[in-house]
Amino acid sequence: MNKQPLYLDTASTTPVAPEAIAAMLRYLGSSGCYYNPSSTNHLPGQEAAVAVSTFRTVIGASIGCEPEEVVFTSGATEANNLALRGIAHAHASQGKHIITSLIEHKSVLETCRVLERKGFALTYLKPNSRGG
Repeated sequence: MNKQPLYLDTASTTPVAPEAIAAMLRYLGSSGCYYNPSSTNHLPGQEAAVAVSTFRTVIGASIGCEPEEVVFTSGATEANNLALRGIAHAHASQGKHIITSLIEHKSVLETCRVLERKGFALTYLKPNSRGG
């Protein structure tokens, strides 16, 4: 009998891939795990800032955008809020209708409700019996 726990909460968090852990160990060791890249008045903060800048450049190149267009957020709620508000307002001149589903992440639904109060028309799709 397999006594390994079965992880079923990937909707809220996903286990970190071993390759990602290996790549991050250099930055999570004793020389940098708690340094703030915005605090560049000391060497460890400067090193952290260089690392973040490097990551931003690598990620930008891999997805075909400029490094300045790569934004790091604290998690799904902040990312969803930023993306939805940004897209909605950037394209409002083309129409203010948003279609979403009732089974979206809470942060998506809350942001949609805020946009609705600000004059956007929302259509909330109900899932069928199979969730689709």
